[in-house]
Amino acid sequence: MSKTIQYKLVNVKYNIKNPSKPAGTTVKGKIFSLLYYNYGLKTIKYINKYNKVPNYITANKKVKIPYQTTVFIGS
Repeated sequence: MSKTIQYKLVNVKYNIKNPSKPAGTTVKGKIFSLLYYNYGLKTIKYINKYNKVPNYITANKKVKIPYQTTVFIGS
């Protein structure tokens, strides 16, 4: 995230709502850097469309990553 801020202009969006029903499972294992990018895109698209943080990000058919973890991944 720091590298992105260094090289790109970042627009800060205000008044983003919290997720209505946070859910998900604990992620155990490794998350590859390409997936960081993909999860970030999913999160940004959701926030732009609904003006709130998603309840979770779907990693695969069985794993739902809680929004708190996606925030941690992005920092």
